[in-house]
Amino acid sequence: MRATGILAAMLVATAVSAPAKAQTATDRTRFEPGPCAVEVATDERIDCGLLIVPENRSRADSRLIRLPVLIFRSRAEAPAHDPVIFLTGGPGNSALAGQRSGRGNPFLEERDQVLLEPRGGKLTEAALECPAINALKGEIASGAIGRAQADARLTAAAVDCRADLVARGADLNGYTSAEAADDIEALRVALGYDKVNLYALSYGTRLALTVARRHPGAVRSLVLDSVLPPEVGYDETASANTWRALNSVFDGCSADPACAAAWPRVGEDFRTLAAGPDGSKVVAAITNALQDPRRIALIPRAIGAAAAGRREELSGWIASDAAAPTARGIRAIRRGSCRALVIAATTFDPSGPAARVRKSSPTRGQAVAQ
Repeated sequence: MRATGILAAMLVATAVSAPAKAQTATDRTRFEPGPCAVEVATDERIDCGLLIVPENRSRADSRLIRLPVLIFRSRAEAPAHDPVIFLTGGPGNSALAGQRSGRGNPFLEERDQVLLEPRGGKLTEAALECPAINALKGEIASGAIGRAQADARLTAAAVDCRADLVARGADLNGYTSAEAADDIEALRVALGYDKVNLYALSYGTRLALTVARRHPGAVRSLVLDSVLPPEVGYDETASANTWRALNSVFDGCSADPACAAAWPRVGEDFRTLAAGPDGSKVVAAITNALQDPRRIALIPRAIGAAAAGRREELSGWIASDAAAPTARGIRAIRRGSCRALVIAATTFDPSGPAARVRKSSPTRGQAVAQ
C-alpha cells in the first residue's frame, strides 16, 4: 500500500462491524449522466457522470459531494446485470486516472465495468488533497530534509492541512470506509444493477469486505488482491510485515549454498544501504520488489552488488519505480454467486526450486532467478 499525500488516507475507519442503518439523506442521492472526468476513447461505448451523495449520511443537513463515474459498457448483446466494480487502493488513490479504454478488457465480454472515484479522491469536487505534504515528501526523498525532522514536519503539515480542509467546509467525519461502502451501494441502486462483482486491490479489499458486510444482498462475488483485513491496523503492522518478508528472502538465500556463497551478508548489506544517504529510496525499491514475483529472487543480488559498489540493478529499480508504480491484478471474475477469490499479496519460498537463486558468474558472483 503506497502513501499518497491525500488526507483521506489518514481518515478512513479501520473496521465496520454493524449492518447499514436507515439513512437520513437517501432521497438526496442520485446519478447524473454527464461528461467524463478523464479523457476516454471516442470509438467505444463509455458512459460517464456523477454520483451525488451526502458527505455525511448521519447528518440531514450534510452538504452533497459529487463523485465521478466511468462505465465501460459490455460488448455482449445481452450483458449480465451484475457489473464489475473496481476498488482501488490507498486509501486516496484515484480509480479513474489513466483509465481511457476498455479495449482488451475481458470483463466486457459478459458485463459492464464501473469505476467510481472514491470520496476525497483527486478527481472529486471535494478533493481532500494536501499539496504541502506531497511537496514535503519530495524533499524528504531527495535528502533535503533529514530523518530526524521528517516526522515532525509531516505531522505539522497534516495538522495544517486538516485545519484548512475544515475551514473550507469539509466534514471529515464523512470520510470513512462505511461511507465509502454506502457509496458503492448507492451507485448500484442508481444505475439499476441487480448485484455487483467487486474486484479490489490493497486497501480496496477492506472496502469490498465492508460493502459485503453492510450490503450482503448486493454482492455477487469478490476478488480480493493483496488483502488488508478490517481488523488490521496497517500503520501499526506495515514495518513488522515488511521485515518478516525481507527476512524470509534473506533466510532463503542463506539456506541456498549458491546464494549464500555469492551474497553471504545480504541482511547486513541491506541495513548498511538503508542507513546511507539515499536509504529511503533503497528501502522503497526493495519493498516494491517484494511485491513483484519477477524480482523477489533477485533481491539478494541487487542488494549485494550495490553494497559492493555495483549499483546498476538497484538504481534501475529505483528509477523504474519512480516512473511507473507496480500494477497487479487478475483478468477474470469467477462464475457463481457469493464467491470470493483471494490473491495473496506475495507468496514466495525463496529457497524453493521455482525461484532458486543461482550463481551465474564466478568472477562477478552475480545471481539470477531460474
